Amino acid sequence: MPLVVRVAFVGVFLPVFLMGQGPPTDRRFHVGDDRSVDIGAGTVATVEPHLAIDPFDSKHMVASVSLANQMGDPRRSDGGGGTITCAALASFDSGETWQRHDFPGRSCLDSWVAMLRDGQVVVLAQEGSELITFRSMNGGRTWADTPTNFGRGFDHGSMVVDRRDNALYVVASHTVRQASGTSQSSAFVARSDDGGATFDAKTEVTSSSLPTFPLSPVVMSSGTLVVPFRNLARSISSTPQPPLDLTWSIASADRGRTFSAPSFVADCGSRWSSVAVDASTGAYKDRVYLTCWDRAMERLYLFASSDGGRSWSPPRLVSRGYVQNGMVAVNNQGIVGVAWYDGRDDPRGYRAVFRCQHVYFAASLDGGSTFLPEVKVSTAENCPDTPQNAEAGRRWVAGGDYFGLAAAAEGSFRLLWADSRDGIYQLRSSSVRVLDQANPQAEEDSRQTQWLGGAAKCHARRSASSSCTADTACLPHPSTGSTGATHGAAAPIPASPKLLIAVTLFLIGGNSVLQSMTVQSPAAAVNVASGAKWWRTPRGDLGSGCGGSSPVVGHSMPPVAVRAGICQ
Repeated sequence: MPLVVRVAFVGVFLPVFLMGQGPPTDRRFHVGDDRSVDIGAGTVATVEPHLAIDPFDSKHMVASVSLANQMGDPRRSDGGGGTITCAALASFDSGETWQRHDFPGRSCLDSWVAMLRDGQVVVLAQEGSELITFRSMNGGRTWADTPTNFGRGFDHGSMVVDRRDNALYVVASHTVRQASGTSQSSAFVARSDDGGATFDAKTEVTSSSLPTFPLSPVVMSSGTLVVPFRNLARSISSTPQPPLDLTWSIASADRGRTFSAPSFVADCGSRWSSVAVDASTGAYKDRVYLTCWDRAMERLYLFASSDGGRSWSPPRLVSRGYVQNGMVAVNNQGIVGVAWYDGRDDPRGYRAVFRCQHVYFAASLDGGSTFLPEVKVSTAENCPDTPQNAEAGRRWVAGGDYFGLAAAAEGSFRLLWADSRDGIYQLRSSSVRVLDQANPQAEEDSRQTQWLGGAAKCHARRSASSSCTADTACLPHPSTGSTGATHGAAAPIPASPKLLIAVTLFLIGGNSVLQSMTVQSPAAAVNVASGAKWWRTPRGDLGSGCGGSSPVVGHSMPPVAVRAGICQ
């Protein structure tokens, strides 16, 4: 094809293609694909997911979730006619596929999941007012459906694992009717040393006559258990706005048997906060973080404690917007990640909590003192008040009281949230990696080199019949063209740069470039036979094989050299 014709072709079609590419990738973060999570619940509102990741294997993830089936008007004699059940999810391929196990029951809420160091998994849930746990001995592959039952009067339970000795703590709000007829609320704490089979050291901490709701607990490197909790302030009818709830923290240095006096944290406007601890060996080791947003839901804050919850920093502003469900996690580099639902992009302020929302993420590299500008994770808005969601969209306006945010062993943050962009709450997932702020491009190049090394190892270790199920695809097999799996830490290059590279080849004439391709990596060298093709992986990014027909420009190219996962 003559050069002038190729130039004219690119001039017409390149702007059209780029218009659909969206904003350029933020060089502070690498945000993974916003992808649907298929658990076979397409007609059921799927809400309040919680996520845990194997501390030794980032590909192994477990989650718990509530499934609201045909939830109707709760004023009806049958309570609305629907059921709310809980399920456990497990993935062994970085979230590409999930298997689901439904637990028995018809009214299951507030599920929470924890993964122990030996691969055991425990799901905590609330059946009516009963607090129950289910166990899996093999990483979530199979489950025992006979639960451990703590009794009645419980609400909003959560768990944490003590990584030193593999112990498990359960905390929850517990309300008991007194002889006088009044109710007394306390923070309930129990410890298990056998993977959740039995629990001892059951302790109840009463701080006041106000309703008391523990938040998610954390364990410091010394074994000290820190349990923030919230007192729900009583409303007064003459007050123009609801009163603020008071947040406190208590700590135990003797495995949950006794606790310190409460230390005041904040008077947040939000009912539920997220809590995390820095378990790294860095400068902010053992710092505890707690999210909080104001009564107007316009500001998301982070509080921090460097002394085991005895004292707390002033609030640090994370973001301004229309905030719900601020979640926090800390990775093994001490980077603090915060994610939340945000309705800032919906100008209909009169819809209040029913605004359409996106999921955002921000990170701090200095122990929560400052934050990098936030990045949008979701690629489409989700609106809770839809006909398909029905009462579920009104009850869980941000997909529940929490969603999944966890740090993987390789440093990325994984997100799992409820999203109703298609009309009904369904799960979606993504990942965020914070790049080296001193030289983000160098880090990307380094990760691409690692990815090529993984692709090379894939040829050495996988058979020709293996299928690709991980984050990044392998190069085509030299003989068969099939792919094997490699858990790549590298971020695939965005479509736009790949397009520009392909266009450059198109303009100069692909038939004149290199006639053979050799991929060199630190692990091995892979000779890819002539005829390998560009292809689109399940995650939507172009594969790294070269030659054949390029779907981007429709130009036939022979095999060419590969560097950093792209043709050149």
